[in-house]
Amino acid sequence: MDPGSMMASMAMGGAVGSGMAGMMGNMMSGMNEKQNTPPLAPSVSYMVTVNGQQSGPFTLEQLKQFVNTGEFTKQTHVWKQGMENWQEAGNVQELEGVFSSNTPPPMPPPPPAPTQE
Repeated sequence: MDPGSMMASMAMGGAVGSGMAGMMGNMMSGMNEKQNTPPLAPSVSYMVTVNGQQSGPFTLEQLKQFVNTGEFTKQTHVWKQGMENWQEAGNVQELEGVFSSNTPPPMPPPPPAPTQE
């Protein structure tokens, strides 16, 4: 092998090695960076009136539990940020699921009648 070819091969090897080292360095530095996680979805919470006193805020899940114990009804007054005034819970569309989760599903339809041949 002539000296010129050897020099060219060494230069090429050095360039490839340098490029790979740079890639590895970038990968390793990326591992130390803080990972971007999406923000949590904002939770909806309501203030309620209990015996004329303001209480809360409560999440929708908490309100469902209060429905189960009878502490929260469609007549309970609620308010959340963005609402102009207090309203009865039964008039707030977003709270429909809080009350409907306690309604048992309707009876399934009867099975089809056997056909006679």
